[in-house]
Amino acid sequence: VLDASAGINLELRMRLASQDQATQSATMLKSQLGPAAGMLKMDKLDVSADGQDLKFVMLVSKQNLGPMLSAMQGLAGSMGGGAMGGAQ
Repeated sequence: VLDASAGINLELRMRLASQDQATQSATMLKSQLGPAAGMLKMDKLDVSADGQDLKFVMLVSKQNLGPMLSAMQGLAGSMGGGAMGGAQ
């Protein structure tokens, strides 16, 4: 169950084969995800390496939750995905 009534604060870690692989993956993902934070109204979106771990942090305040969901719906529609939740 995900309760987003107070916003979203998410931290994920994924253990990779080596520290180099984690660093390379973080660098690649940062360049691809960086513009998404502003476009999707996220307060924070960060990817980093912590040893062998690839660390992903996302923070969306309660105030930005509605605008973020609207932006995601717009993005899905522009990519041919239609409304969120799948085709009817």
